[in-house]
Amino acid sequence: MAQEYRNKIDKKNNTTKPSIFSDENPVIGTIIENGKISEFKIPLQYFKKNLLICGDSCTGKSSVIKRILLQIIEETNLNPIIFDDNSEYNKLVNSGWLNRETLVIHFGRDNFTINPLEFLKRDDERYLDILIDIFRISFNLNIAELFILREIILILKEDVEKPTLADLKLYLECAPDGIKIFSEDIIKNAMAHLKTILTALTKGPNREIFECESGNINIGKLQDFPMIIKFSSINQSAKKFIKNLIFLNQLHFKKTKSSNRPHLMVCDPIIDISETLLDFNETENLNEAIIGSLKTPFKKQKRYIKRFRNHILLHISSEEDIKFLKKNIEEIKPNQLNRLEMGSSIIKLCDNRIRLVQIDDFYF
Repeated sequence: MAQEYRNKIDKKNNTTKPSIFSDENPVIGTIIENGKISEFKIPLQYFKKNLLICGDSCTGKSSVIKRILLQIIEETNLNPIIFDDNSEYNKLVNSGWLNRETLVIHFGRDNFTINPLEFLKRDDERYLDILIDIFRISFNLNIAELFILREIILILKEDVEKPTLADLKLYLECAPDGIKIFSEDIIKNAMAHLKTILTALTKGPNREIFECESGNINIGKLQDFPMIIKFSSINQSAKKFIKNLIFLNQLHFKKTKSSNRPHLMVCDPIIDISETLLDFNETENLNEAIIGSLKTPFKKQKRYIKRFRNHILLHISSEEDIKFLKKNIEEIKPNQLNRLEMGSSIIKLCDNRIRLVQIDDFYF
């Protein structure tokens, strides 16, 4: 299946003429101003930066994203890369509404592979920091586990030209005795947890995905297509791992190829994505656009709120969350969030004033 996919890409790249897009700004809902009801559109320039949709559970965060995506895929040259954990976005491909071909990359079913250690030998020293943080967020590693993992990877990358996860597992099992910064019990427990993770990643369906010297997803040839990343027979931790690795592959391509092709990374929810990746995108001026969602409670997720400059706030019931947003998003007035009913939203765009927008029911 992966070979058929590559053939399909080659054929499209060789025979398809460039499409002409209208770059129409997506309609989010309606707004009442001066006694008149009109459509409210978010200019595309804001999607080419970042946008975070916040709200309680079941308030329509994914529905707002789908509404935006349908318009973006059909009307613009901004290519979304959608991580679809639970097949929520099937209809984007199957409905026949789209006038553009959308590629589906299905891990666990169609023989797609990715090597987490693929960039270790390259010049960018920051890759190791990003990789360690991807392990942290995917597998909930503690400080001792992160320290040991980093030390083993440093040894591995000096010894092996094209390391794989199987190599990492072997090196972990033969770890040197020099790691004495923690107590014996802490080291023992950390090693046991790391071995369990690497064993799970190198057997069964996961082995077919990760056991390779070089992944077979050609990010460079995917720049002209919207993509949906899907999963089968893969647990939640491995899904997070793959999401972050795809994100990293895209950022690496942007950095090394100096690509100006606009994309939109769709992270629903955003908390699955490494903060180090988000920082890398910003500090390296890679300008990869991101649209994410974040559900209440917000207190422990301040780091994500602060990394986004454009926000859509849906219904929020908790007084604690309302106080948090008032404190952390500039220009929100004291009573605006308290009056926010189901179907209404507050839209705060960078360099623009806050707007109260009615978002109609949208089922897709």
